[in-house]
Amino acid sequence: MGTRPVTIMHNSVSIDISLTGFAVDMGAHYDCAGSFAAGAHLVGSGTALAGIEMFGGNLRVETAADMSRSTDEKRPPWIIVDSQGLLEGKLHAYRNTEFGGDPIVLTSTATPKRYLHYLAEREYRHHVVGDKRVDLEEALQLVAETYGISTLLVDSGPGLSGVLLNSN
Repeated sequence: MGTRPVTIMHNSVSIDISLTGFAVDMGAHYDCAGSFAAGAHLVGSGTALAGIEMFGGNLRVETAADMSRSTDEKRPPWIIVDSQGLLEGKLHAYRNTEFGGDPIVLTSTATPKRYLHYLAEREYRHHVVGDKRVDLEEALQLVAETYGISTLLVDSGPGLSGVLLNSN
């Protein structure tokens, strides 16, 4: 087994320890997240979609500037698990956010071919890791070895977080 980044789970919770049903101060959330100095932010596609909706759901139209990879390497990249292609047509919302750098997308052999084409056409870094679903163990090793990421901040919901908590 290869190297795997240290993973830090980071969630905003209400005073009654709920993960949903309350307003989140995203500035405070990401200020706190920044204090961990993680090399990347790992997010599931469901959480990524919820983030777009949280900011009003008013996704701007994709422009020519969204078609190529950002060269700004100052912000840690988003690493998004999206084997179903749920972010097709929406991924540009994460390309130039103030909270993270250009996305790296993790897919599987079951990912729709049109989504893989969408990713390639727009110069998104993406990797096929797993058959029907993303193999997170393999994906974490790939992230460490390919991008030199030693610390990964997990900013996701119960699905992805649960899988990571239950892995060895």
